[in-house]
Amino acid sequence: MTLPADVTSGRDQLALLTSADGLTWQRVPADQLGRPETGGSTAGSVCTLPAGGSVVLGSTRTGVPSQTAAAWTGVDGAWRPAAVDGAPDGSSFSSCVTSGDAVLATMDVSGGTEVWSTRDGAAFEKVAALPTGGTADAITTSPAGLVGVGALRTDGDDGPVLWLSEDGASWSWVTLPASDRQVGSFTVGAVGDDVVLSAQAPGGTQMWTVSDLEVTG
Repeated sequence: MTLPADVTSGRDQLALLTSADGLTWQRVPADQLGRPETGGSTAGSVCTLPAGGSVVLGSTRTGVPSQTAAAWTGVDGAWRPAAVDGAPDGSSFSSCVTSGDAVLATMDVSGGTEVWSTRDGAAFEKVAALPTGGTADAITTSPAGLVGVGALRTDGDDGPVLWLSEDGASWSWVTLPASDRQVGSFTVGAVGDDVVLSAQAPGGTQMWTVSDLEVTG
């Protein structure tokens, strides 16, 4: 297993810890992760590649204050940074899930969220963009298909939503009932046939359980 962490020594720098049993941990040598020329790096998501190995997703500083989505791939104990060609300035990966023969990842960009895909942790492609005003903090798989949680803020919608997709390329959404529309820091997980979601609001944590889910997007 792999655990990303931030190390601060004048600037934030990504550190990766690996373990075979969850008890003893080793730090990946820093020279395997590269070092951004103009700033630090950070990551918060790790997924298993379909053919084996892991991909860690986050961002690197490409200027002040700009950042760009970035990835690091580890196979058989050897790690290397991977360029995410086409990632826009100001972007950052926020979550990922292994689905079929690819890893799907949400990328925060100016004005919303994009969905990107990689099979090997080296080559990435954009497969979808959520509707204008739509964001997704987290995605996972469920027996019904891909699900994500985030928000949709438009003239007609303003609050938390559940995102649904069969293939990661086309997404629909369901509005979630909320006592406070200003929510964020979403999480999502599948428990049996149900999906459990949470979000932080000014008044505290809100949670939802969604049953009988049918994915049509």
